[in-house]
Amino acid sequence: MEGLSLDKFLEHQISSNGWYVEKLFGGGQLVILPPNEDNYPKLKKSIVESIPLEHVSKLFPILT
Repeated sequence: MEGLSLDKFLEHQISSNGWYVEKLFGGGQLVILPPNEDNYPKLKKSIVESIPLEHVSKLFPILT
């Protein structure tokens, strides 16, 4: 993508998905994505934070 179609795509992503465009010294632009578990390692869920299916199925036997 380039030109007007790229500008429209970025406008849409900025307004709906939390993207941010930062102006750089020298006239360039940097697109900053919102933090998520893929691009910000501190947001990754660890195995300790997950609940095993066996525990959930004891609470809701209809799931098994």
